[in-house]
Amino acid sequence: MLRKIFNYLGIGIALAALTVLSVQLFELFRHYVNGEYGSDNCVHIKTVVEGRPGYSLVHKLFGFCFRFPDPYKAIVILMTTMIILTIVGHSIYIIRRTNAKITDCVPYLVAIGVLFTSNVYIPSFFPHLYNHYTTVSQPWHNTTYICMRVLSVFVLILFFEIYEKVKSGKFPIVQGILFCVILTLCNSAKPNFFLAFAPMALIAFIYLFIREKGKNILNLLKWGVCFLLSMPIIYYMSQIVYSTESGSEEGSSAGLTISTEAFMDFFAGDNGAALIFELSNLLFPLFVFIVLLVCAIQKKTEFSRIVWGFVLYITAHMEQLLLVDGDKRADDGNYAWGVYNAGILLTLICITEWIRAYKKGQIHNKPLYFTGLVLFVLQSVCGIIYFVTVCRGISYLV
Repeated sequence: MLRKIFNYLGIGIALAALTVLSVQLFELFRHYVNGEYGSDNCVHIKTVVEGRPGYSLVHKLFGFCFRFPDPYKAIVILMTTMIILTIVGHSIYIIRRTNAKITDCVPYLVAIGVLFTSNVYIPSFFPHLYNHYTTVSQPWHNTTYICMRVLSVFVLILFFEIYEKVKSGKFPIVQGILFCVILTLCNSAKPNFFLAFAPMALIAFIYLFIREKGKNILNLLKWGVCFLLSMPIIYYMSQIVYSTESGSEEGSSAGLTISTEAFMDFFAGDNGAALIFELSNLLFPLFVFIVLLVCAIQKKTEFSRIVWGFVLYITAHMEQLLLVDGDKRADDGNYAWGVYNAGILLTLICITEWIRAYKKGQIHNKPLYFTGLVLFVLQSVCGIIYFVTVCRGISYLV
């Protein structure tokens, strides 16, 4: 009876939090769309208004919004909906992985917490709540990122479900088609997720191929076709982004280059504080990694999803440090978007595996389990504090 009361209380808190969040998001995005707070939204809206070719799915969605009597209000509603759908995606992932009941409050509360994942704020190292060294954070000002992120959650859900089927010698055709469609939409919103996701998937394919000694080659090829079919849209987008003939503000006469300058600056700059920056971003994921690695060695728990989550994150981070756009986009730090996305997905994977391991009795030490939860809450609270400053117009991007 007491457990039911707590569960109903948790559901109430989750609904109240979603209501407050929706109201705050609506007001925040209204400021962005009206140009009252600095953001990338005005640039994307201007692209649509002037009839120029936009590179992202977002431009198409904004164009659709301009069919309404009040297009700017429609855009605000669209952006708010994307955030709520992200929480829905987090909830679906947690429920399916932990076999939770749809009436349980925990998945929804955790899903909201994941949305706010941010670095642990250390004043002596971080001059601001959000800065260029933050690698797991929640930027609110970029619509193409917000669109990519919500779609990437559903890509991740399908990836792991297909992964399990392929591992058991099957390939689900319907899920494969759905995976291809959502991945294509995700790529068309912003390609940063795919740039890190594709290498991670390739490593997973190689692992499955070796594990089954090549017996699953046909299933892997079918899955590979899904990836290939999602890629042409990226080529189309690159032609717009790197074309000065388009006349778009995104246009650039130079394409992608590789540079070690950012890599060296990161590890040599700020008195060698790179390790502190990384730990502040990965405090909870690293804690889960270490504990569940020990459990995996003792054959008490699965560990593959955490491995793929870290491979995704590390790949995105290395791309951030080594890849640079040419010409006038060179200083924009465009490859950081993939790190933000991968960082939140890594947190989603880690908190879900943490809860799952506890439910299955693979973590017997309750103080240890609650220590992990405290670290998760700490990173979420830091993100909430940052969100509050953004809503007040205090912090944008420094």
